[in-house]
Amino acid sequence: MVFYHQGKRRSERKLKKACLPNFVLPQPFDGMMKDTKSFVGSLILYIYGRKAEFPSNELKFMFALSYIQGGKAQYWKNEAINLIAAGQKPFKDFKDFIAQMEAQFRDLSPKATTIRKLKTLQQGSSSVDKYMLQFKAEASQTNLGDTVLVEYLKARLNPTLFKSIY
Repeated sequence: MVFYHQGKRRSERKLKKACLPNFVLPQPFDGMMKDTKSFVGSLILYIYGRKAEFPSNELKFMFALSYIQGGKAQYWKNEAINLIAAGQKPFKDFKDFIAQMEAQFRDLSPKATTIRKLKTLQQGSSSVDKYMLQFKAEASQTNLGDTVLVEYLKARLNPTLFKSIY
């Protein structure tokens, strides 16, 4: 038996719903500086990708706060929840929430952190392609000259590959 509703079969309506994008939920955030950028990005992707489910700023805050768990971020979360429970508004809007969170947990020296990552990044048993992607991602965060970047790159290539190039 086929059921019609406003000219469409039920099975067609279910099919359309199944084709909606499926966004990955954010990973829990514990306040580690190295994870802040990734956590913020995943929150924004999920919330804006599913806008219909988050019609108010309060729902966005609550969703984001539910993924802040443990570590030093727990204290920040608890303070925000206490303010909300007391009827106060700790955040003007979601943009302000993100700004406050980034200010609290951001890397205070991103260039130094990136340089440290470049100095310790190793190809190891990874493919050249994977290593190059990682290297380029980190290198793009600096304004180091090509000469310095090439030295970092060469120093961390798999020794066998390095010898075969030269």
